[in-house]
Amino acid sequence: MTERNRKSAGLICAIVASFLNPFGYDILVYKLTQLTGNYWTTMHILYVFAALFFTLSFIFYRVNPIKLLKSRVQKIRIYLKTRNEKDLR
Repeated sequence: MTERNRKSAGLICAIVASFLNPFGYDILVYKLTQLTGNYWTTMHILYVFAALFFTLSFIFYRVNPIKLLKSRVQKIRIYLKTRNEKDLR
């Protein structure tokens, strides 16, 4: 799989995962609730599919979400530390 194809597949998976989060698409939730007969079962199904597609997008983009989160938390800590030092002056 070429770099461009891999990134395109990652983008498509991220878009699908964002759509599958159970917010803002009434028809799909309504139809799934009719099929399952239970709202919470419908929510679990949609969250599982969203997690699947987010995982696929991380795989296609070759991004480790844990490392990404750690680096962002570290940047926020550094920012807050420097901001607090400026406030103390």
